Amino acid sequence: MSRVSTETGDTSGTRPYMAPEQWLGRKQDGRTDQYALACVLYELLSGAPPFAGVFETGDPIIMRTAVERDAPDEIEDAPPAINAALLRALSKAPKDRFPSCAAFIAALSPETRKPDIPETRNTVTAGVRSSSAPPPDAASLEADVLRRKVLVSRTLAAISEADRIDGEFGSFATSAEIELEAAKEAIDRNRFAAAAQCLDRAEAAWKQLLQAKNQRKAREEAERKAHEEATRKAHEDAERKAREEENARKAAERKNLEQDKVQLWAGGPYWATRNIGAEKPEDSGLYFWWGDTVGYRREGDLWVASDGSSRNFSFGDKNTPTLGKGHAALRREGWITSAGTLAPQHDAAHAQWGGNWRMPTQQELYDLSSNCDWTWTAMNGVNGYVVRGRGDYAGASIFLPTAGFGDGTSLYDAGSGGDYWSSVPYESDSYGARDLNFYSGDHDTNNFHDRYYGFVVRPVQGFTE
Repeated sequence: MSRVSTETGDTSGTRPYMAPEQWLGRKQDGRTDQYALACVLYELLSGAPPFAGVFETGDPIIMRTAVERDAPDEIEDAPPAINAALLRALSKAPKDRFPSCAAFIAALSPETRKPDIPETRNTVTAGVRSSSAPPPDAASLEADVLRRKVLVSRTLAAISEADRIDGEFGSFATSAEIELEAAKEAIDRNRFAAAAQCLDRAEAAWKQLLQAKNQRKAREEAERKAHEEATRKAHEDAERKAREEENARKAAERKNLEQDKVQLWAGGPYWATRNIGAEKPEDSGLYFWWGDTVGYRREGDLWVASDGSSRNFSFGDKNTPTLGKGHAALRREGWITSAGTLAPQHDAAHAQWGGNWRMPTQQELYDLSSNCDWTWTAMNGVNGYVVRGRGDYAGASIFLPTAGFGDGTSLYDAGSGGDYWSSVPYESDSYGARDLNFYSGDHDTNNFHDRYYGFVVRPVQGFTE
């Protein structure tokens, strides 16, 4: 269970049986084995090694602290002399323990304890008297028999429980039970030499059981880590695939952008024929808070980020860093340009489509209203406005679908109303931004809303003369 080393810095051993000096990497000697032997006897008598609950945590810091500082509990049913011997053998400092394992074993039977008993074995089986100890008198022999019966009964109960819980270790447990039953019978007949041999074999089987359990634990830990690594890799692969698909979608979108734009009045900008993230004119596309460039798509009841960074986004003030910032703060932090419009790196149209695409200004939304005819209609089952140019531009038009708006985790007014962001913050407070809002029979280009709402964006290209 532990390996004695005469060198410093060695922490080899099975944790529940390691002495404080092993945990600290200090010099070790035979008294380190004595500590491990005391742990084995403690476990045989009580059913668990010292500090068993602490070792179940699996936390090395907590385990080491307990071994270094805490005193083990006394065993309730054990004679005072055995408790005293165990606690001394489990002392934190090696100098406070018995001078040898033989002295420790002798102390377990007070009547036979001698000050200088030579140690004849490097490792002494718990509960087995050293072969060099003098023969006990009748009284000590009777006490020894009673102690060994307690030892056997407790160990049998512990092994039976282990066998019940860990059926795969049944062969080890069965071997230990057979040898312990034989030892019990030999003790009843006062055949202590035979009992010692049985107990040696029982302890060997018990150690094999513990070793097998530790090996299984190590195997399960390795399997757990392998599963975690596979899960992590699968998650990374899924994220990478999502990014690749999104990049491919954007590349295909950019390829067709030059054909997907119209000019609706002389000197006006070119208007895209669909929203950002939409494949067709009637699609809503992505929704953005003002200043956002990621965009969120509606999937069932969830807002899902276009880059895969979130699958349960909520439009609100906590997720809107532009909220509460006036013009000066927005300009100082780089959100808007000196002209008062969103900077390119914060303009959703430019970030998503590249080139010289951008979000429309408030003036361009106003010109869209005053220079074009607006007709409420439906396109492929989606309500919205057809906005058509006049005169020489009567053949050019765009369709603005009723995309509704995002608030929190919900989507509102889809199919009945539309809200489209401009690139201009509201001039009278630090919370709003200008936008286009429309319903059947009415459209308002002199409108503003709080920046945390999720609105769609219709990009423009070029500048008004």
